[in-house]
Amino acid sequence: MPRSGRESARAPRGAALAVFVLLTAVPARSQYFFDYPKYRKFEASVFVYAWRPMNFVPSTYADAWHDRLLLSVSEQTEITGRPFGLGAGGSAAFFFDRTWGIQVMAETASAAVTTSADVRMDWTWADNRSIRERASWPGTGRLTSVPLSLNAVFRVSSFFHSWTFSGGITSFRTRFEASSWFAFGVSKMNPDESAQLMDALKVGLRVPPRAWWSRGVNFGIGYAFDVSDRLALKLEVRGYYSPPLDLRWTFVQGLYDGYFYGELRGEPFLASSVDFVTQAKTLSDVRVRPSSLRLSVGLAWSSRPVVED
Repeated sequence: MPRSGRESARAPRGAALAVFVLLTAVPARSQYFFDYPKYRKFEASVFVYAWRPMNFVPSTYADAWHDRLLLSVSEQTEITGRPFGLGAGGSAAFFFDRTWGIQVMAETASAAVTTSADVRMDWTWADNRSIRERASWPGTGRLTSVPLSLNAVFRVSSFFHSWTFSGGITSFRTRFEASSWFAFGVSKMNPDESAQLMDALKVGLRVPPRAWWSRGVNFGIGYAFDVSDRLALKLEVRGYYSPPLDLRWTFVQGLYDGYFYGELRGEPFLASSVDFVTQAKTLSDVRVRPSSLRLSVGLAWSSRPVVED
């Protein structure tokens, strides 16, 4: 049956009303999602890392002397260390908005220190004959550190991933110990005074365990990839600076045999020899630098996203 004129006019008005409601609802819904961005307010993470502290500054022993038929004797030992280790830690962060926040971080790390004493011995006789000997003696050590940090954090977030830039102050609890050697030249006449013997003693050195606190700074760059709405895989590289500390070697006193030729046996290195080396200041201290670089991987857990004010 044909519609009346009133019914025909009502149909277009109803369709127009439906279109109007649809067009106004979509922007309203879009406005809800896009005009009110969300962010994660709390974040906690745990991580493990490879740790590379700075090598300690080489410690050197050097002396020059002469005795009877020996016109000159030059002896030198350079002690170096190469630490490398592992560490673990955790952090907690609170964000004031989408970008800025504060972070507390606690870690512990331990590195084995492989020391090497590189020896150079040069003897020159009165008749201009020269003898040179070289040796490398390995040693051991350990460096541990417990950094506690308070940082400011800047975060750049996008879909499924984010970047963080953080830095601040750090308190370091550092502990160090080491063992190594140095070459101490000796010379004496044989029993019938017919020849002059010379050699070098391989004398033990120790840095007894020493712990101390220091203050420094840190800075890091991190990347997080979301594996769920509240869990992310996080990678980070971070550097630390801490002031160095000079530590003294202690001498292992005792009787030593000549290292290179074996003709001199049971030669004493006792308190008088320690005093001689100490007063001459021919052996430098160990300068330990806890400053380090680390590369970490871990998991970050965050609170549910909230609407930014």
